[in-house]
Amino acid sequence: MQETRRRIQVAEQTIVTLKEQEKDAKAKPPAKEAVAKEQETKIKTLVGQQEEIIKSETSEETRAAKMLEELEASWDKTLKST
Repeated sequence: MQETRRRIQVAEQTIVTLKEQEKDAKAKPPAKEAVAKEQETKIKTLVGQQEEIIKSETSEETRAAKMLEELEASWDKTLKST
């Protein structure tokens, strides 16, 4: 679960960095409009990928936590029955 949390944190930080790059690119756009549009598209694509990572890792973390709770409950029942 620690690894999952780490991947989520990395993805969140990557989004922050990409948003900063997008802001900088808008403040100082390249000379060619095509280059600016390409940068904007790449950043949006990368942000989307990071958001998808966060969503899937969060889902994985939730599933793992639920499985852990079930295991602990099962273990408690086993201890009580012995």
